[in-house]
Amino acid sequence: MSAALLALATQVGAPLVRRVLSDRIGGGNARLVEGVVTAIAERVGVSPDDLPGFAEQNPDMVRSAIEEVEATAPDLVQVYMAEAATREALLMAEASQGGWRSAWRPGWMILLGFFWFWQVIGLHVLNAIFKIALPTVPWEYLMGVTALFLGLYMGGHTVKDVAKSFVRRA
Repeated sequence: MSAALLALATQVGAPLVRRVLSDRIGGGNARLVEGVVTAIAERVGVSPDDLPGFAEQNPDMVRSAIEEVEATAPDLVQVYMAEAATREALLMAEASQGGWRSAWRPGWMILLGFFWFWQVIGLHVLNAIFKIALPTVPWEYLMGVTALFLGLYMGGHTVKDVAKSFVRRA
């Protein structure tokens, strides 16, 4: 992060902002750093990309913005940490199932992606290259398999809502 912002945060006495900007809290957590820098930039009225240069030219404005952000920084860190804990808990819950119970969703996504690629592009490319006439899969079969997956993965209401949107158009 910009040395000017770190120096101003140190001068102001904003240890939390200084630690976030210097990556001492959760090194590699770019979203938290981005949130703090964006909050400082919004208070001085510049874009986050222009903030380091603005801090060198107008240190007093940036100091007051850092003081304001320091007052709300614990809230930013708390929200970020809660979000990270939720993501980790979700990942652990999905990983705890293991095996086929957790692999069916990405497996079906890849398989459906292949089916759609084959129907729309792959089949026609092979027909053109080898000058053959491979038949296409009927579209209603492909849509049916896709609707089945959507129903299992996203719930039956998703399929029902999609079907309603098609009925309204007709």
